[in-house]
Amino acid sequence: MTEPQPSIDEQIGKRLRRLRQRLGDRQIDFATRIGRERSTVAKYERGQRSLSLADICLLYTSPSPRDRTRSRMPSSA
Repeated sequence: MTEPQPSIDEQIGKRLRRLRQRLGDRQIDFATRIGRERSTVAKYERGQRSLSLADICLLYTSPSPRDRTRSRMPSSA
């Protein structure tokens, strides 16, 4: 029998955790960086809470000059 595939939320959570770890942040640091509670970040990482498309875009794209004030991540991420 094959194992079930992880849900999309679990897959995104795994990527989010890798991003946070690459930045060297603890969950509380990352939560502050993106304007969320630590418990919310933990739920994102476990796939227990969905990120909105807008939040995913802000986390994973380099901001254009007009979006720079909206981005929660440093431009080096």
